[in-house]
Parts: sequence; structure tokens; C-alpha cells
Amino acid sequence: MSLQAPDLTLPVLEIPCTNCNGEKLVSSSRWQRFWSEVPATANTNVNGEWEAYLEQNPAAREEYDRLCREEPEEFPCPECEGRGSIPTEDGRRLLAFVRKHSQQDA
Repeated sequence: MSLQAPDLTLPVLEIPCTNCNGEKLVSSSRWQRFWSEVPATANTNVNGEWEAYLEQNPAAREEYDRLCREEPEEFPCPECEGRGSIPTEDGRRLLAFVRKHSQQDA
């Protein structure tokens, strides 16, 4: 008679967040719009192009300064709360089970 270990394989409990692609952060749409209007050569800051661009474009300087004060370029993904993944249905059931039984112990 041979003893076999029980199969403890779990189902897939989480999947990568589709909003941030598992990166945990998302970019601000205001910053994306700002950077899309900046010439590629200026935002590399090679040989001081970035400062020269801002000096030659007062409106861009003003918007850049405003964005720096008001909004981070990236922030935790609101979809996954910065975790990079979201639970599957099986994952949600496991979380509910753990919450239920950890509350009883408290």
C-alpha cells in the first residue's frame, strides 16, 4: 500500500490587471497630453534641449510647472489599487473565506 500526498494544487487566484498591465502604476492623462506635445528631441534632455525648449516655449513652461505642482506623472492604478493584479472568482472566494475565518479568531 502506497500513500499518496493529496493534490493541493490551487486554481488560478489572480490575473494581471488589464488597466495597468500588471505595472501597478498608471500615467496621468494630463501628463500624457503634455508629453505628446513636446518634441521627442526636447524631452531627452541631451545637451540641455529640455531647458532650451522650456525657455523658448513659455506656455509649455507654465503648463509643466502647473503639472509638477498639481499632479504626479504616475499614480497607483485605481483598478487594482496598485497591486498589479486582480483576483479571479476563485481568488475572491478564497479571500472571503480567509476574511470570514480570520474575523472569528479576532
